[in-house]
Amino acid sequence: MGLGILAMLFLFAFGLMRQVSRRTKVVVAKSSISQYAVLLETVKADANYYPPATNNTLESLTYKTTPTGYGNGWRGPYINKTPVDP
Repeated sequence: MGLGILAMLFLFAFGLMRQVSRRTKVVVAKSSISQYAVLLETVKADANYYPPATNNTLESLTYKTTPTGYGNGWRGPYINKTPVDP
């Protein structure tokens, strides 16, 4: 009987930890999205356009020179490495 109660407590604690872990991931993802939104607006203010999507990523933010086909005003690189989708 004591082992059953212990098992139930363990399962409850494990479920609670999983829920906290998911919530943490969501908070981190929302924070990253907000930071990249500000960064994209910075690029827009500098160059008068949003950076081109490269392979559906923000890889163009790592470019040192103006992306091909875009005008002046690029002050990149804006980030050191391409961000990973959370």
